[in-house]
Amino acid sequence: LRKAVDVPKRLQLALQDEGAMFRLCTHFQRKEDKNSDGGLTMDEFTHLFNQIDPDAPNEIIQEMFTLADTNQMGSVDTWEVMPIMHRMINHALHTRITEELRKAVVEIYEADINVTASLPSNN
Repeated sequence: LRKAVDVPKRLQLALQDEGAMFRLCTHFQRKEDKNSDGGLTMDEFTHLFNQIDPDAPNEIIQEMFTLADTNQMGSVDTWEVMPIMHRMINHALHTRITEELRKAVVEIYEADINVTASLPSNN
């Protein structure tokens, strides 16, 4: 029996739990960070943003990038992306959860479910 991942519930929890939000950000960051330098450039950040909110205008995305890039290095790391991700997920929960976001959540949490399922039970 495979337990399905409750995506909206997981996203809701990520809004309240920094650890869960960090995992989500790290997951997307790894996928988007094409040159593996640990940061996202404006282009990489835009691509990440579009996967979660495809309707966001570029001006908004640029504004968010500038906000996130607190040290003005021209790239943002996981910690800098987290507050933005928080806003994006909150927005997604009120509008729609894209297929990319759904897939990411399932990928992250199915691993957990399978690990838990394979542990010996104590009864």
